[in-house]
Amino acid sequence: MKKNIKKTLFGNNSDNYLAKTILLEEAISPLYLKGTVFFIAIVLFAFIIWSIFARLDVVAKATGKIVPSDSVQIIQHQDGGRIKKIFVDEGSRVKKGDMLIQIDDTEAKSDLQSLMAKSNKLKSEVDYLTELAKIRSDLAKQKLVPKTSSLDAEKSLAQTEGDYESTVFEINKLKDRLSRTEITSPANGIVQDLKYRTIGGIIPPGATVMNVVPSNDEIRAELHVSTNDIGHIKVGQNVRLKLDTYDFMRYGVINGKISIVSAYSSMDDKTNLPYFLCYTTVPKRFLGKNGKDLPVQPGMTLQADIVTDNQSILEYILRPLYIAFKEGMKER
Repeated sequence: MKKNIKKTLFGNNSDNYLAKTILLEEAISPLYLKGTVFFIAIVLFAFIIWSIFARLDVVAKATGKIVPSDSVQIIQHQDGGRIKKIFVDEGSRVKKGDMLIQIDDTEAKSDLQSLMAKSNKLKSEVDYLTELAKIRSDLAKQKLVPKTSSLDAEKSLAQTEGDYESTVFEINKLKDRLSRTEITSPANGIVQDLKYRTIGGIIPPGATVMNVVPSNDEIRAELHVSTNDIGHIKVGQNVRLKLDTYDFMRYGVINGKISIVSAYSSMDDKTNLPYFLCYTTVPKRFLGKNGKDLPVQPGMTLQADIVTDNQSILEYILRPLYIAFKEGMKER
């Protein structure tokens, strides 16, 4: 009885709360909605304006490596032979003219001595036959000996002179070979890719013995650029070089510029795909916060971003839609 009286006097609390909530929503909703729509419109407008004026770099991706500015010196040996002594190791620093490898010259010297002895003997025979031919020629003129005797002497002289000249040629050839038994460095640099390390080992004729990487301070990046991108590559374009051995997010990138663009394509031996060779400047030799912590050395591989153009963010967003629309218009 008391509960009913309370209900009648004060009503149901939950019903009152619901009614008040509905009235509040009806009063606030239009204003809140307008404010929300206005805020979204302002943000969208600001984003569109920003996306029109904000620019993004358009980049062409390439792979490559750090190389010396001067060409790597490929050390080959024309004659080959048995290794007598090795003066360097992998990574050794050498100066121009320094001895790298000595080829055993024992056999060549023995051959030279034999040829010299043969040459001296032939020279004596030539001198003797020259005098003999002169005497027989005089006697033949006086008809004291048959003319055939004079002709035989001249024939023997000509044959011996030919043998002597051939021997002298072989001697000079052997001396030239002996002068090449000492393999020396053609430039200041660092020994790389040393292929023969054993005393007594045999170097085949014409074989590559090692490389000498010039040790000057100038280096550059050698890039392999796709045939799809080469049309957009020009000398002077900015390039961001990211060395594979160093995390570019932590240590940064090297900013260079395109210095050379190859006019002809080459073929990649591994992928059998064509590429164009480009070179970029590398203005610094170190990476890292302190500037001298992480050296940049020839042979290091890298990824490159070549900045070919720039476009607005709006163009970047709408480009896929534009391409899809254009492609869709072509379909039947």
